[in-house]
Amino acid sequence: MAEVAICSLVRDGMDYLPSYRRQLESLRLGEGDSWRLYILEGDSRDGSREFLLRWASEDPRIQVGQEQAGDASDQEDRAARWARVGNACFGLIPADSTHTHVLWLEADLCFPPELVERLLSRQVDIVAPVIFLGGMFYDTWGFRDLEGRRWTNDAPYHPEYRPFDMMEMGSVGSCVLFRRAILDAGIRFKGTYDQGLLVGMCQDARSLGFRVWADTGTAILHPMTAWEEQMWRPSRIWIESSEGGRSELAVPEARAMGLQVNLPLLDAQTYLKIQAGFWRTLFRRWGTTRLDAELVARAYPKKTYELAIRILPPRGLGRWAFLRRCLIGFMRPRRISLRPEAGGASGAWLRGGLACRLALTLKESR
Repeated sequence: MAEVAICSLVRDGMDYLPSYRRQLESLRLGEGDSWRLYILEGDSRDGSREFLLRWASEDPRIQVGQEQAGDASDQEDRAARWARVGNACFGLIPADSTHTHVLWLEADLCFPPELVERLLSRQVDIVAPVIFLGGMFYDTWGFRDLEGRRWTNDAPYHPEYRPFDMMEMGSVGSCVLFRRAILDAGIRFKGTYDQGLLVGMCQDARSLGFRVWADTGTAILHPMTAWEEQMWRPSRIWIESSEGGRSELAVPEARAMGLQVNLPLLDAQTYLKIQAGFWRTLFRRWGTTRLDAELVARAYPKKTYELAIRILPPRGLGRWAFLRRCLIGFMRPRRISLRPEAGGASGAWLRGGLACRLALTLKESR
């Protein structure tokens, strides 16, 4: 018999909490199996806590906690705060609990009644369903193969993707079923963005001999409207040459050059890192070692930004000499280093022994 401790976080969740309750109450489990919900609320101003307390008073399987996360300043701070409240949610599970599994489940997801039953039936250490948003795969951050390569939004999502199969993974995300032994081993969230949170838990579990799987025969959905509303998108992209000429780069063309167009946070340091492939293309295309870029963010009425890129001539190196020296180096990137600067960020790319540098500033405008 399996007993599943479901852990979720909520902040201003009244758009999805009634649906979450209906979905949990509709879960179909095997004979003798059961679940309990440990849900942590914080920073809500829309009545979420009151909803959860009413639910708990009506259903003894519901345990409600509270932890204030506050507002994050950047991606790393956001990850650190998420890790703290996530671990506090795990802490709601009593030490003498008889649960056999822990299911980390983001409360705004849409899932079928057989979700938990199917994941339990796999009888593995760690398993996650695949997750879609509209017509694309959603969690490209969490789903990474054994070599650390991330899945893509567009089909086939991964070169080895097979529907209705079990794929061994380096990490998974969003909705993850853990055997109890993994948390009993002390594995918890870590507060770094790239290698922390659910990715870090999966990596730490694998270092202890546990195995991670993606169940491509079980799928859930991420809601679309809320996701669209939180994304920052480019509205205009300007390219200014070193001679002073200025032209607009169409967003579809920039996307084909590697620009990531849907971003949940817009700070200079994160943007610099996420768009690394785009910057490399610009360096190669314009034959320069220096770029100067400026983001102008406009949060109203929609989250958009303009990106102005200034192409600066390479220092002490002619265009053709630059291209000859970098032809192989650009194809095989060896290092990306980032360091913050006042009002923005800078990046240094080492290509074939030649350093390419970019300065990025962020401005806000209504």
